[in-house]
Amino acid sequence: MDNPANRADPPPNLQVIVERTFLAPRERVFRAWIEPSLMAKWFAPVPLKPVGIEADVVVGGRYRIGMRQPDGTIHYAVGKYLEILPPERLVFTWVWQTEPSSVDSLVTVEFFEQGDSTRVVLRHEQLTTLSSQESHRRGWEGCLRHLDLTISKGGI
Repeated sequence: MDNPANRADPPPNLQVIVERTFLAPRERVFRAWIEPSLMAKWFAPVPLKPVGIEADVVVGGRYRIGMRQPDGTIHYAVGKYLEILPPERLVFTWVWQTEPSSVDSLVTVEFFEQGDSTRVVLRHEQLTTLSSQESHRRGWEGCLRHLDLTISKGGI
């Protein structure tokens, strides 16, 4: 007979949902997420700087995104693309390569056309701690602010 005391609780499935509207066509905003040269302009929350961006944007392809802190420390996020539906949706795994306790999580980014603008809805799920949930919420909000700033200055 199954003894409840012997079962391990499944890890929590915490998530973050971040939305932002960009004054740019959907195709342009989508490209900013899949072209390494464009990702290198924004894919880190300020004051971090994106570095060493690599992306093989095909289903099953892998990516690696470095984020340099002001002190020079670089943290790398890595993962695999699970779904690519231009210019509507991206789904990929996410894990911090430089943090041994980090576990794979799942990111879904959807792009909605709204006239001359694009609304992006990002859902990051399968996070396992409240501190991870909060740090990813701050990180994604910062990344999207950085993307908005880059777009508004004509960098993308």
